[in-house]
Amino acid sequence: LTESETRLALHAAVTARGWELVPHGRTLALDAPLPAWLAELASRLAPAFDGRPPDACELYALEPDAWGDERRMAQPAGAFAPIAALVSLLGRGRLRCSLPGGGASEVELPSGSCLLLRGEAHARLVLQATAAERHLAIVFHRSITPPSGGDEERGSGGTTKGI
Repeated sequence: LTESETRLALHAAVTARGWELVPHGRTLALDAPLPAWLAELASRLAPAFDGRPPDACELYALEPDAWGDERRMAQPAGAFAPIAALVSLLGRGRLRCSLPGGGASEVELPSGSCLLLRGEAHARLVLQATAAERHLAIVFHRSITPPSGGDEERGSGGTTKGI
């Protein structure tokens, strides 16, 4: 995102209705149709989602030095494709990823970065984020349409890139 795009997205995010207070910040969940400012960002993520843009997202706002509640990125079983894109809009953050039964890693989330989480492990991933400074991130998902006999989406790993 350019600096002006980031400023516009931040303004739209903080003025959006429906934010809920959580112990260490705020959260906002949105489904299709996404507002125009999110639809534009989602369209840029389409290549990572096999050519179709994500159609649902959650926004997370954290205060400095606060740990966000542990959240399971997967929604009800089968609701979303096994991929998510975490876009960091403002401030530096850190994401702690752990799988049930053990194993954990931490990933830096610089402002303007995008972390792609793919594969079946994504459905069981538990995330906990901390903010080095005021932090705003968006987690994009794509709803699964009823199967038409085609292949399921599969993948593994995660990558971080600028958007």
